[in-house]
Amino acid sequence: MLATEQCSRSSIMLVTDDSPWAFSVMQGLTDLQAPWGVGVFGVTNTEHNANMTRENLSQAIATARQLLDVSWTRVLSWLPFTDPETRPLQVASWTTDQNLSLVYPSNLFPKKFLRFPHRPHVMVTAEEYPPQSAVMVDDPTVPGSKRLTFTGAAGYIMEVLSTAMNFTYTYLRAPDKSWGVLKSDGTWSGMLGLITREQVEFTPGPMLLDFTRSQWMEYSAYISVGGYHVLAARGRPEVDPCKDN
Repeated sequence: MLATEQCSRSSIMLVTDDSPWAFSVMQGLTDLQAPWGVGVFGVTNTEHNANMTRENLSQAIATARQLLDVSWTRVLSWLPFTDPETRPLQVASWTTDQNLSLVYPSNLFPKKFLRFPHRPHVMVTAEEYPPQSAVMVDDPTVPGSKRLTFTGAAGYIMEVLSTAMNFTYTYLRAPDKSWGVLKSDGTWSGMLGLITREQVEFTPGPMLLDFTRSQWMEYSAYISVGGYHVLAARGRPEVDPCKDN
């Protein structure tokens, strides 16, 4: 008597042509028993060139085999600010007995932003806020031989972060040299505009916590906490007429 048995290491790769009706194959994917995943590859069908169609099919099959090989043996992770040509980081692999072997002990998902291995270059923004000041310093390695930097808290924070996390950086100031407000057209001005348009990665601040801003960008843990007070001149002592003498 025959019986069905599910293979714990099976994957299914489907190859179709690129005609609209071919995508109906997607409707039945949920019923396929493939614990290791299902893949669909579309191959361009060149009606007047059988050799080209055969070549496209060969490329699709080769890609499918590469994908299966990678998915069966290695777990890869792309690092932040990595060049597209750079190979991803291997974080784990499957051994012959199907056990997961971690490259980093007890950590399948290593902290990508703890320290960069390849020292990327990022754009950041800052603005003057006493005693934080913008200063142009001599630097023969940049165009014009002058480089923008900041004194005060921003400069110190960037120095510590770039050394600890292993990256270099360049400051970009907003054209209006402001922190930024949400405009009527739904865009931001100032530094916040540079961040939302992804022209820079972040700002060392200081930035006040604000609900509207938090809908558009992400705050880090606070570095310092401060407060504002209203000051007024002291008045002269007066006799309270309502108080008994």
